[in-house]
Amino acid sequence: MLQRQEDARTLSLAKDLIGKDRTPSPRNQIVALAAASASFYRGNYDQAEDYIHMFGLEYTRDGRMLAARIAWERGFKDQALAQLSQLASESPKDEEIYAQSVSYLRETGREDEARRESFLRSISNPNDARARIDLLYALQKQGDTAAVASNANDIFNDFSNNSNALLALADFAANTGNPSLAQRVYDYTNLKKLNWEGAALMMVEANIVAKKYQTALDLVRQLLVENPDWGKRYYAVFNGLQAIAHYGLGDPESAQLFLNNFLTQSNVRAENLLAVSKRLIDVGAQTQARQVLVEAVKADPLNQAALTSLIKIDLPLNNTDTLVANIRKLLALRKPPRELLSSAYRKLGSDLFLFSPGRLVLLQDLRAAINASPTSS
Repeated sequence: MLQRQEDARTLSLAKDLIGKDRTPSPRNQIVALAAASASFYRGNYDQAEDYIHMFGLEYTRDGRMLAARIAWERGFKDQALAQLSQLASESPKDEEIYAQSVSYLRETGREDEARRESFLRSISNPNDARARIDLLYALQKQGDTAAVASNANDIFNDFSNNSNALLALADFAANTGNPSLAQRVYDYTNLKKLNWEGAALMMVEANIVAKKYQTALDLVRQLLVENPDWGKRYYAVFNGLQAIAHYGLGDPESAQLFLNNFLTQSNVRAENLLAVSKRLIDVGAQTQARQVLVEAVKADPLNQAALTSLIKIDLPLNNTDTLVANIRKLLALRKPPRELLSSAYRKLGSDLFLFSPGRLVLLQDLRAAINASPTSS
């Protein structure tokens, strides 16, 4: 139910299951954790903390993780990081604790500390590929290309038979626009037959991010010649990549043809649609990115990232027909971004939306949601 964002139902069921029993039994703790999580997702931090303390969850790993997240959302960032640091010292191999810590450090701009966390974890857990990849991102952000190359080479040597680690390295190359590294991963995995198909797709993407659009198109054609069955297997992926590359080359007609092919596929996940929309925005194809985001929201109405991105595009475009409906949908989801709600409130308060149906009620709901959000978003 939590995955389907049925938080009210989760809370109702938890209340029925627990009743008046406040015993911190294993059963009650499981139910209470679900109720605390549902309360957290809806921004009811007091209620979430009540469940944590009432059933002794502050002495459990999951309860302490949730308490740290609540502290973070309340704006007590140092407190949240201290709680996670304590957890990490007790469970140094816990990947979720590590990932949350690094994410928070990066969110606050503490890149040096995030890099240090990744470095220390890679030393204490040399077989943890994630920490090694995280360190690459930190070094890339610092502009230390020599260190990136050196550490990437070490990952090759230390994880030469680990498909997941090498695929993560290819993903790093794609996200940072490093075609040479992506090519190296592809060549090696292809030779060793270690999930080389994923590496091939990331090699194309790496060239797109590096703005080598023609090279990306040439690679797609080469891969399709070498692997004829990929035309069906990766039909949507290749059409999406080629659409982005053609927009990058300034060829909107060809790009739209590939984009239409991409969008006609009924089995494309919202996450993939969102990824393509981000790449389209990067090449300046805002209208086409919006077209993709509309389909992403249709594919998964609960995908908050897709809905948020769609609203962000629509706000400056003054799309009155869809903004009101989509903002209403966003308010029904978990913890909508406060900054976006404020932007929407200002936009809807303008004369442009004066005669939009339900405007006044929506403005009241927006104001209530903004006031209920933490001051630091």
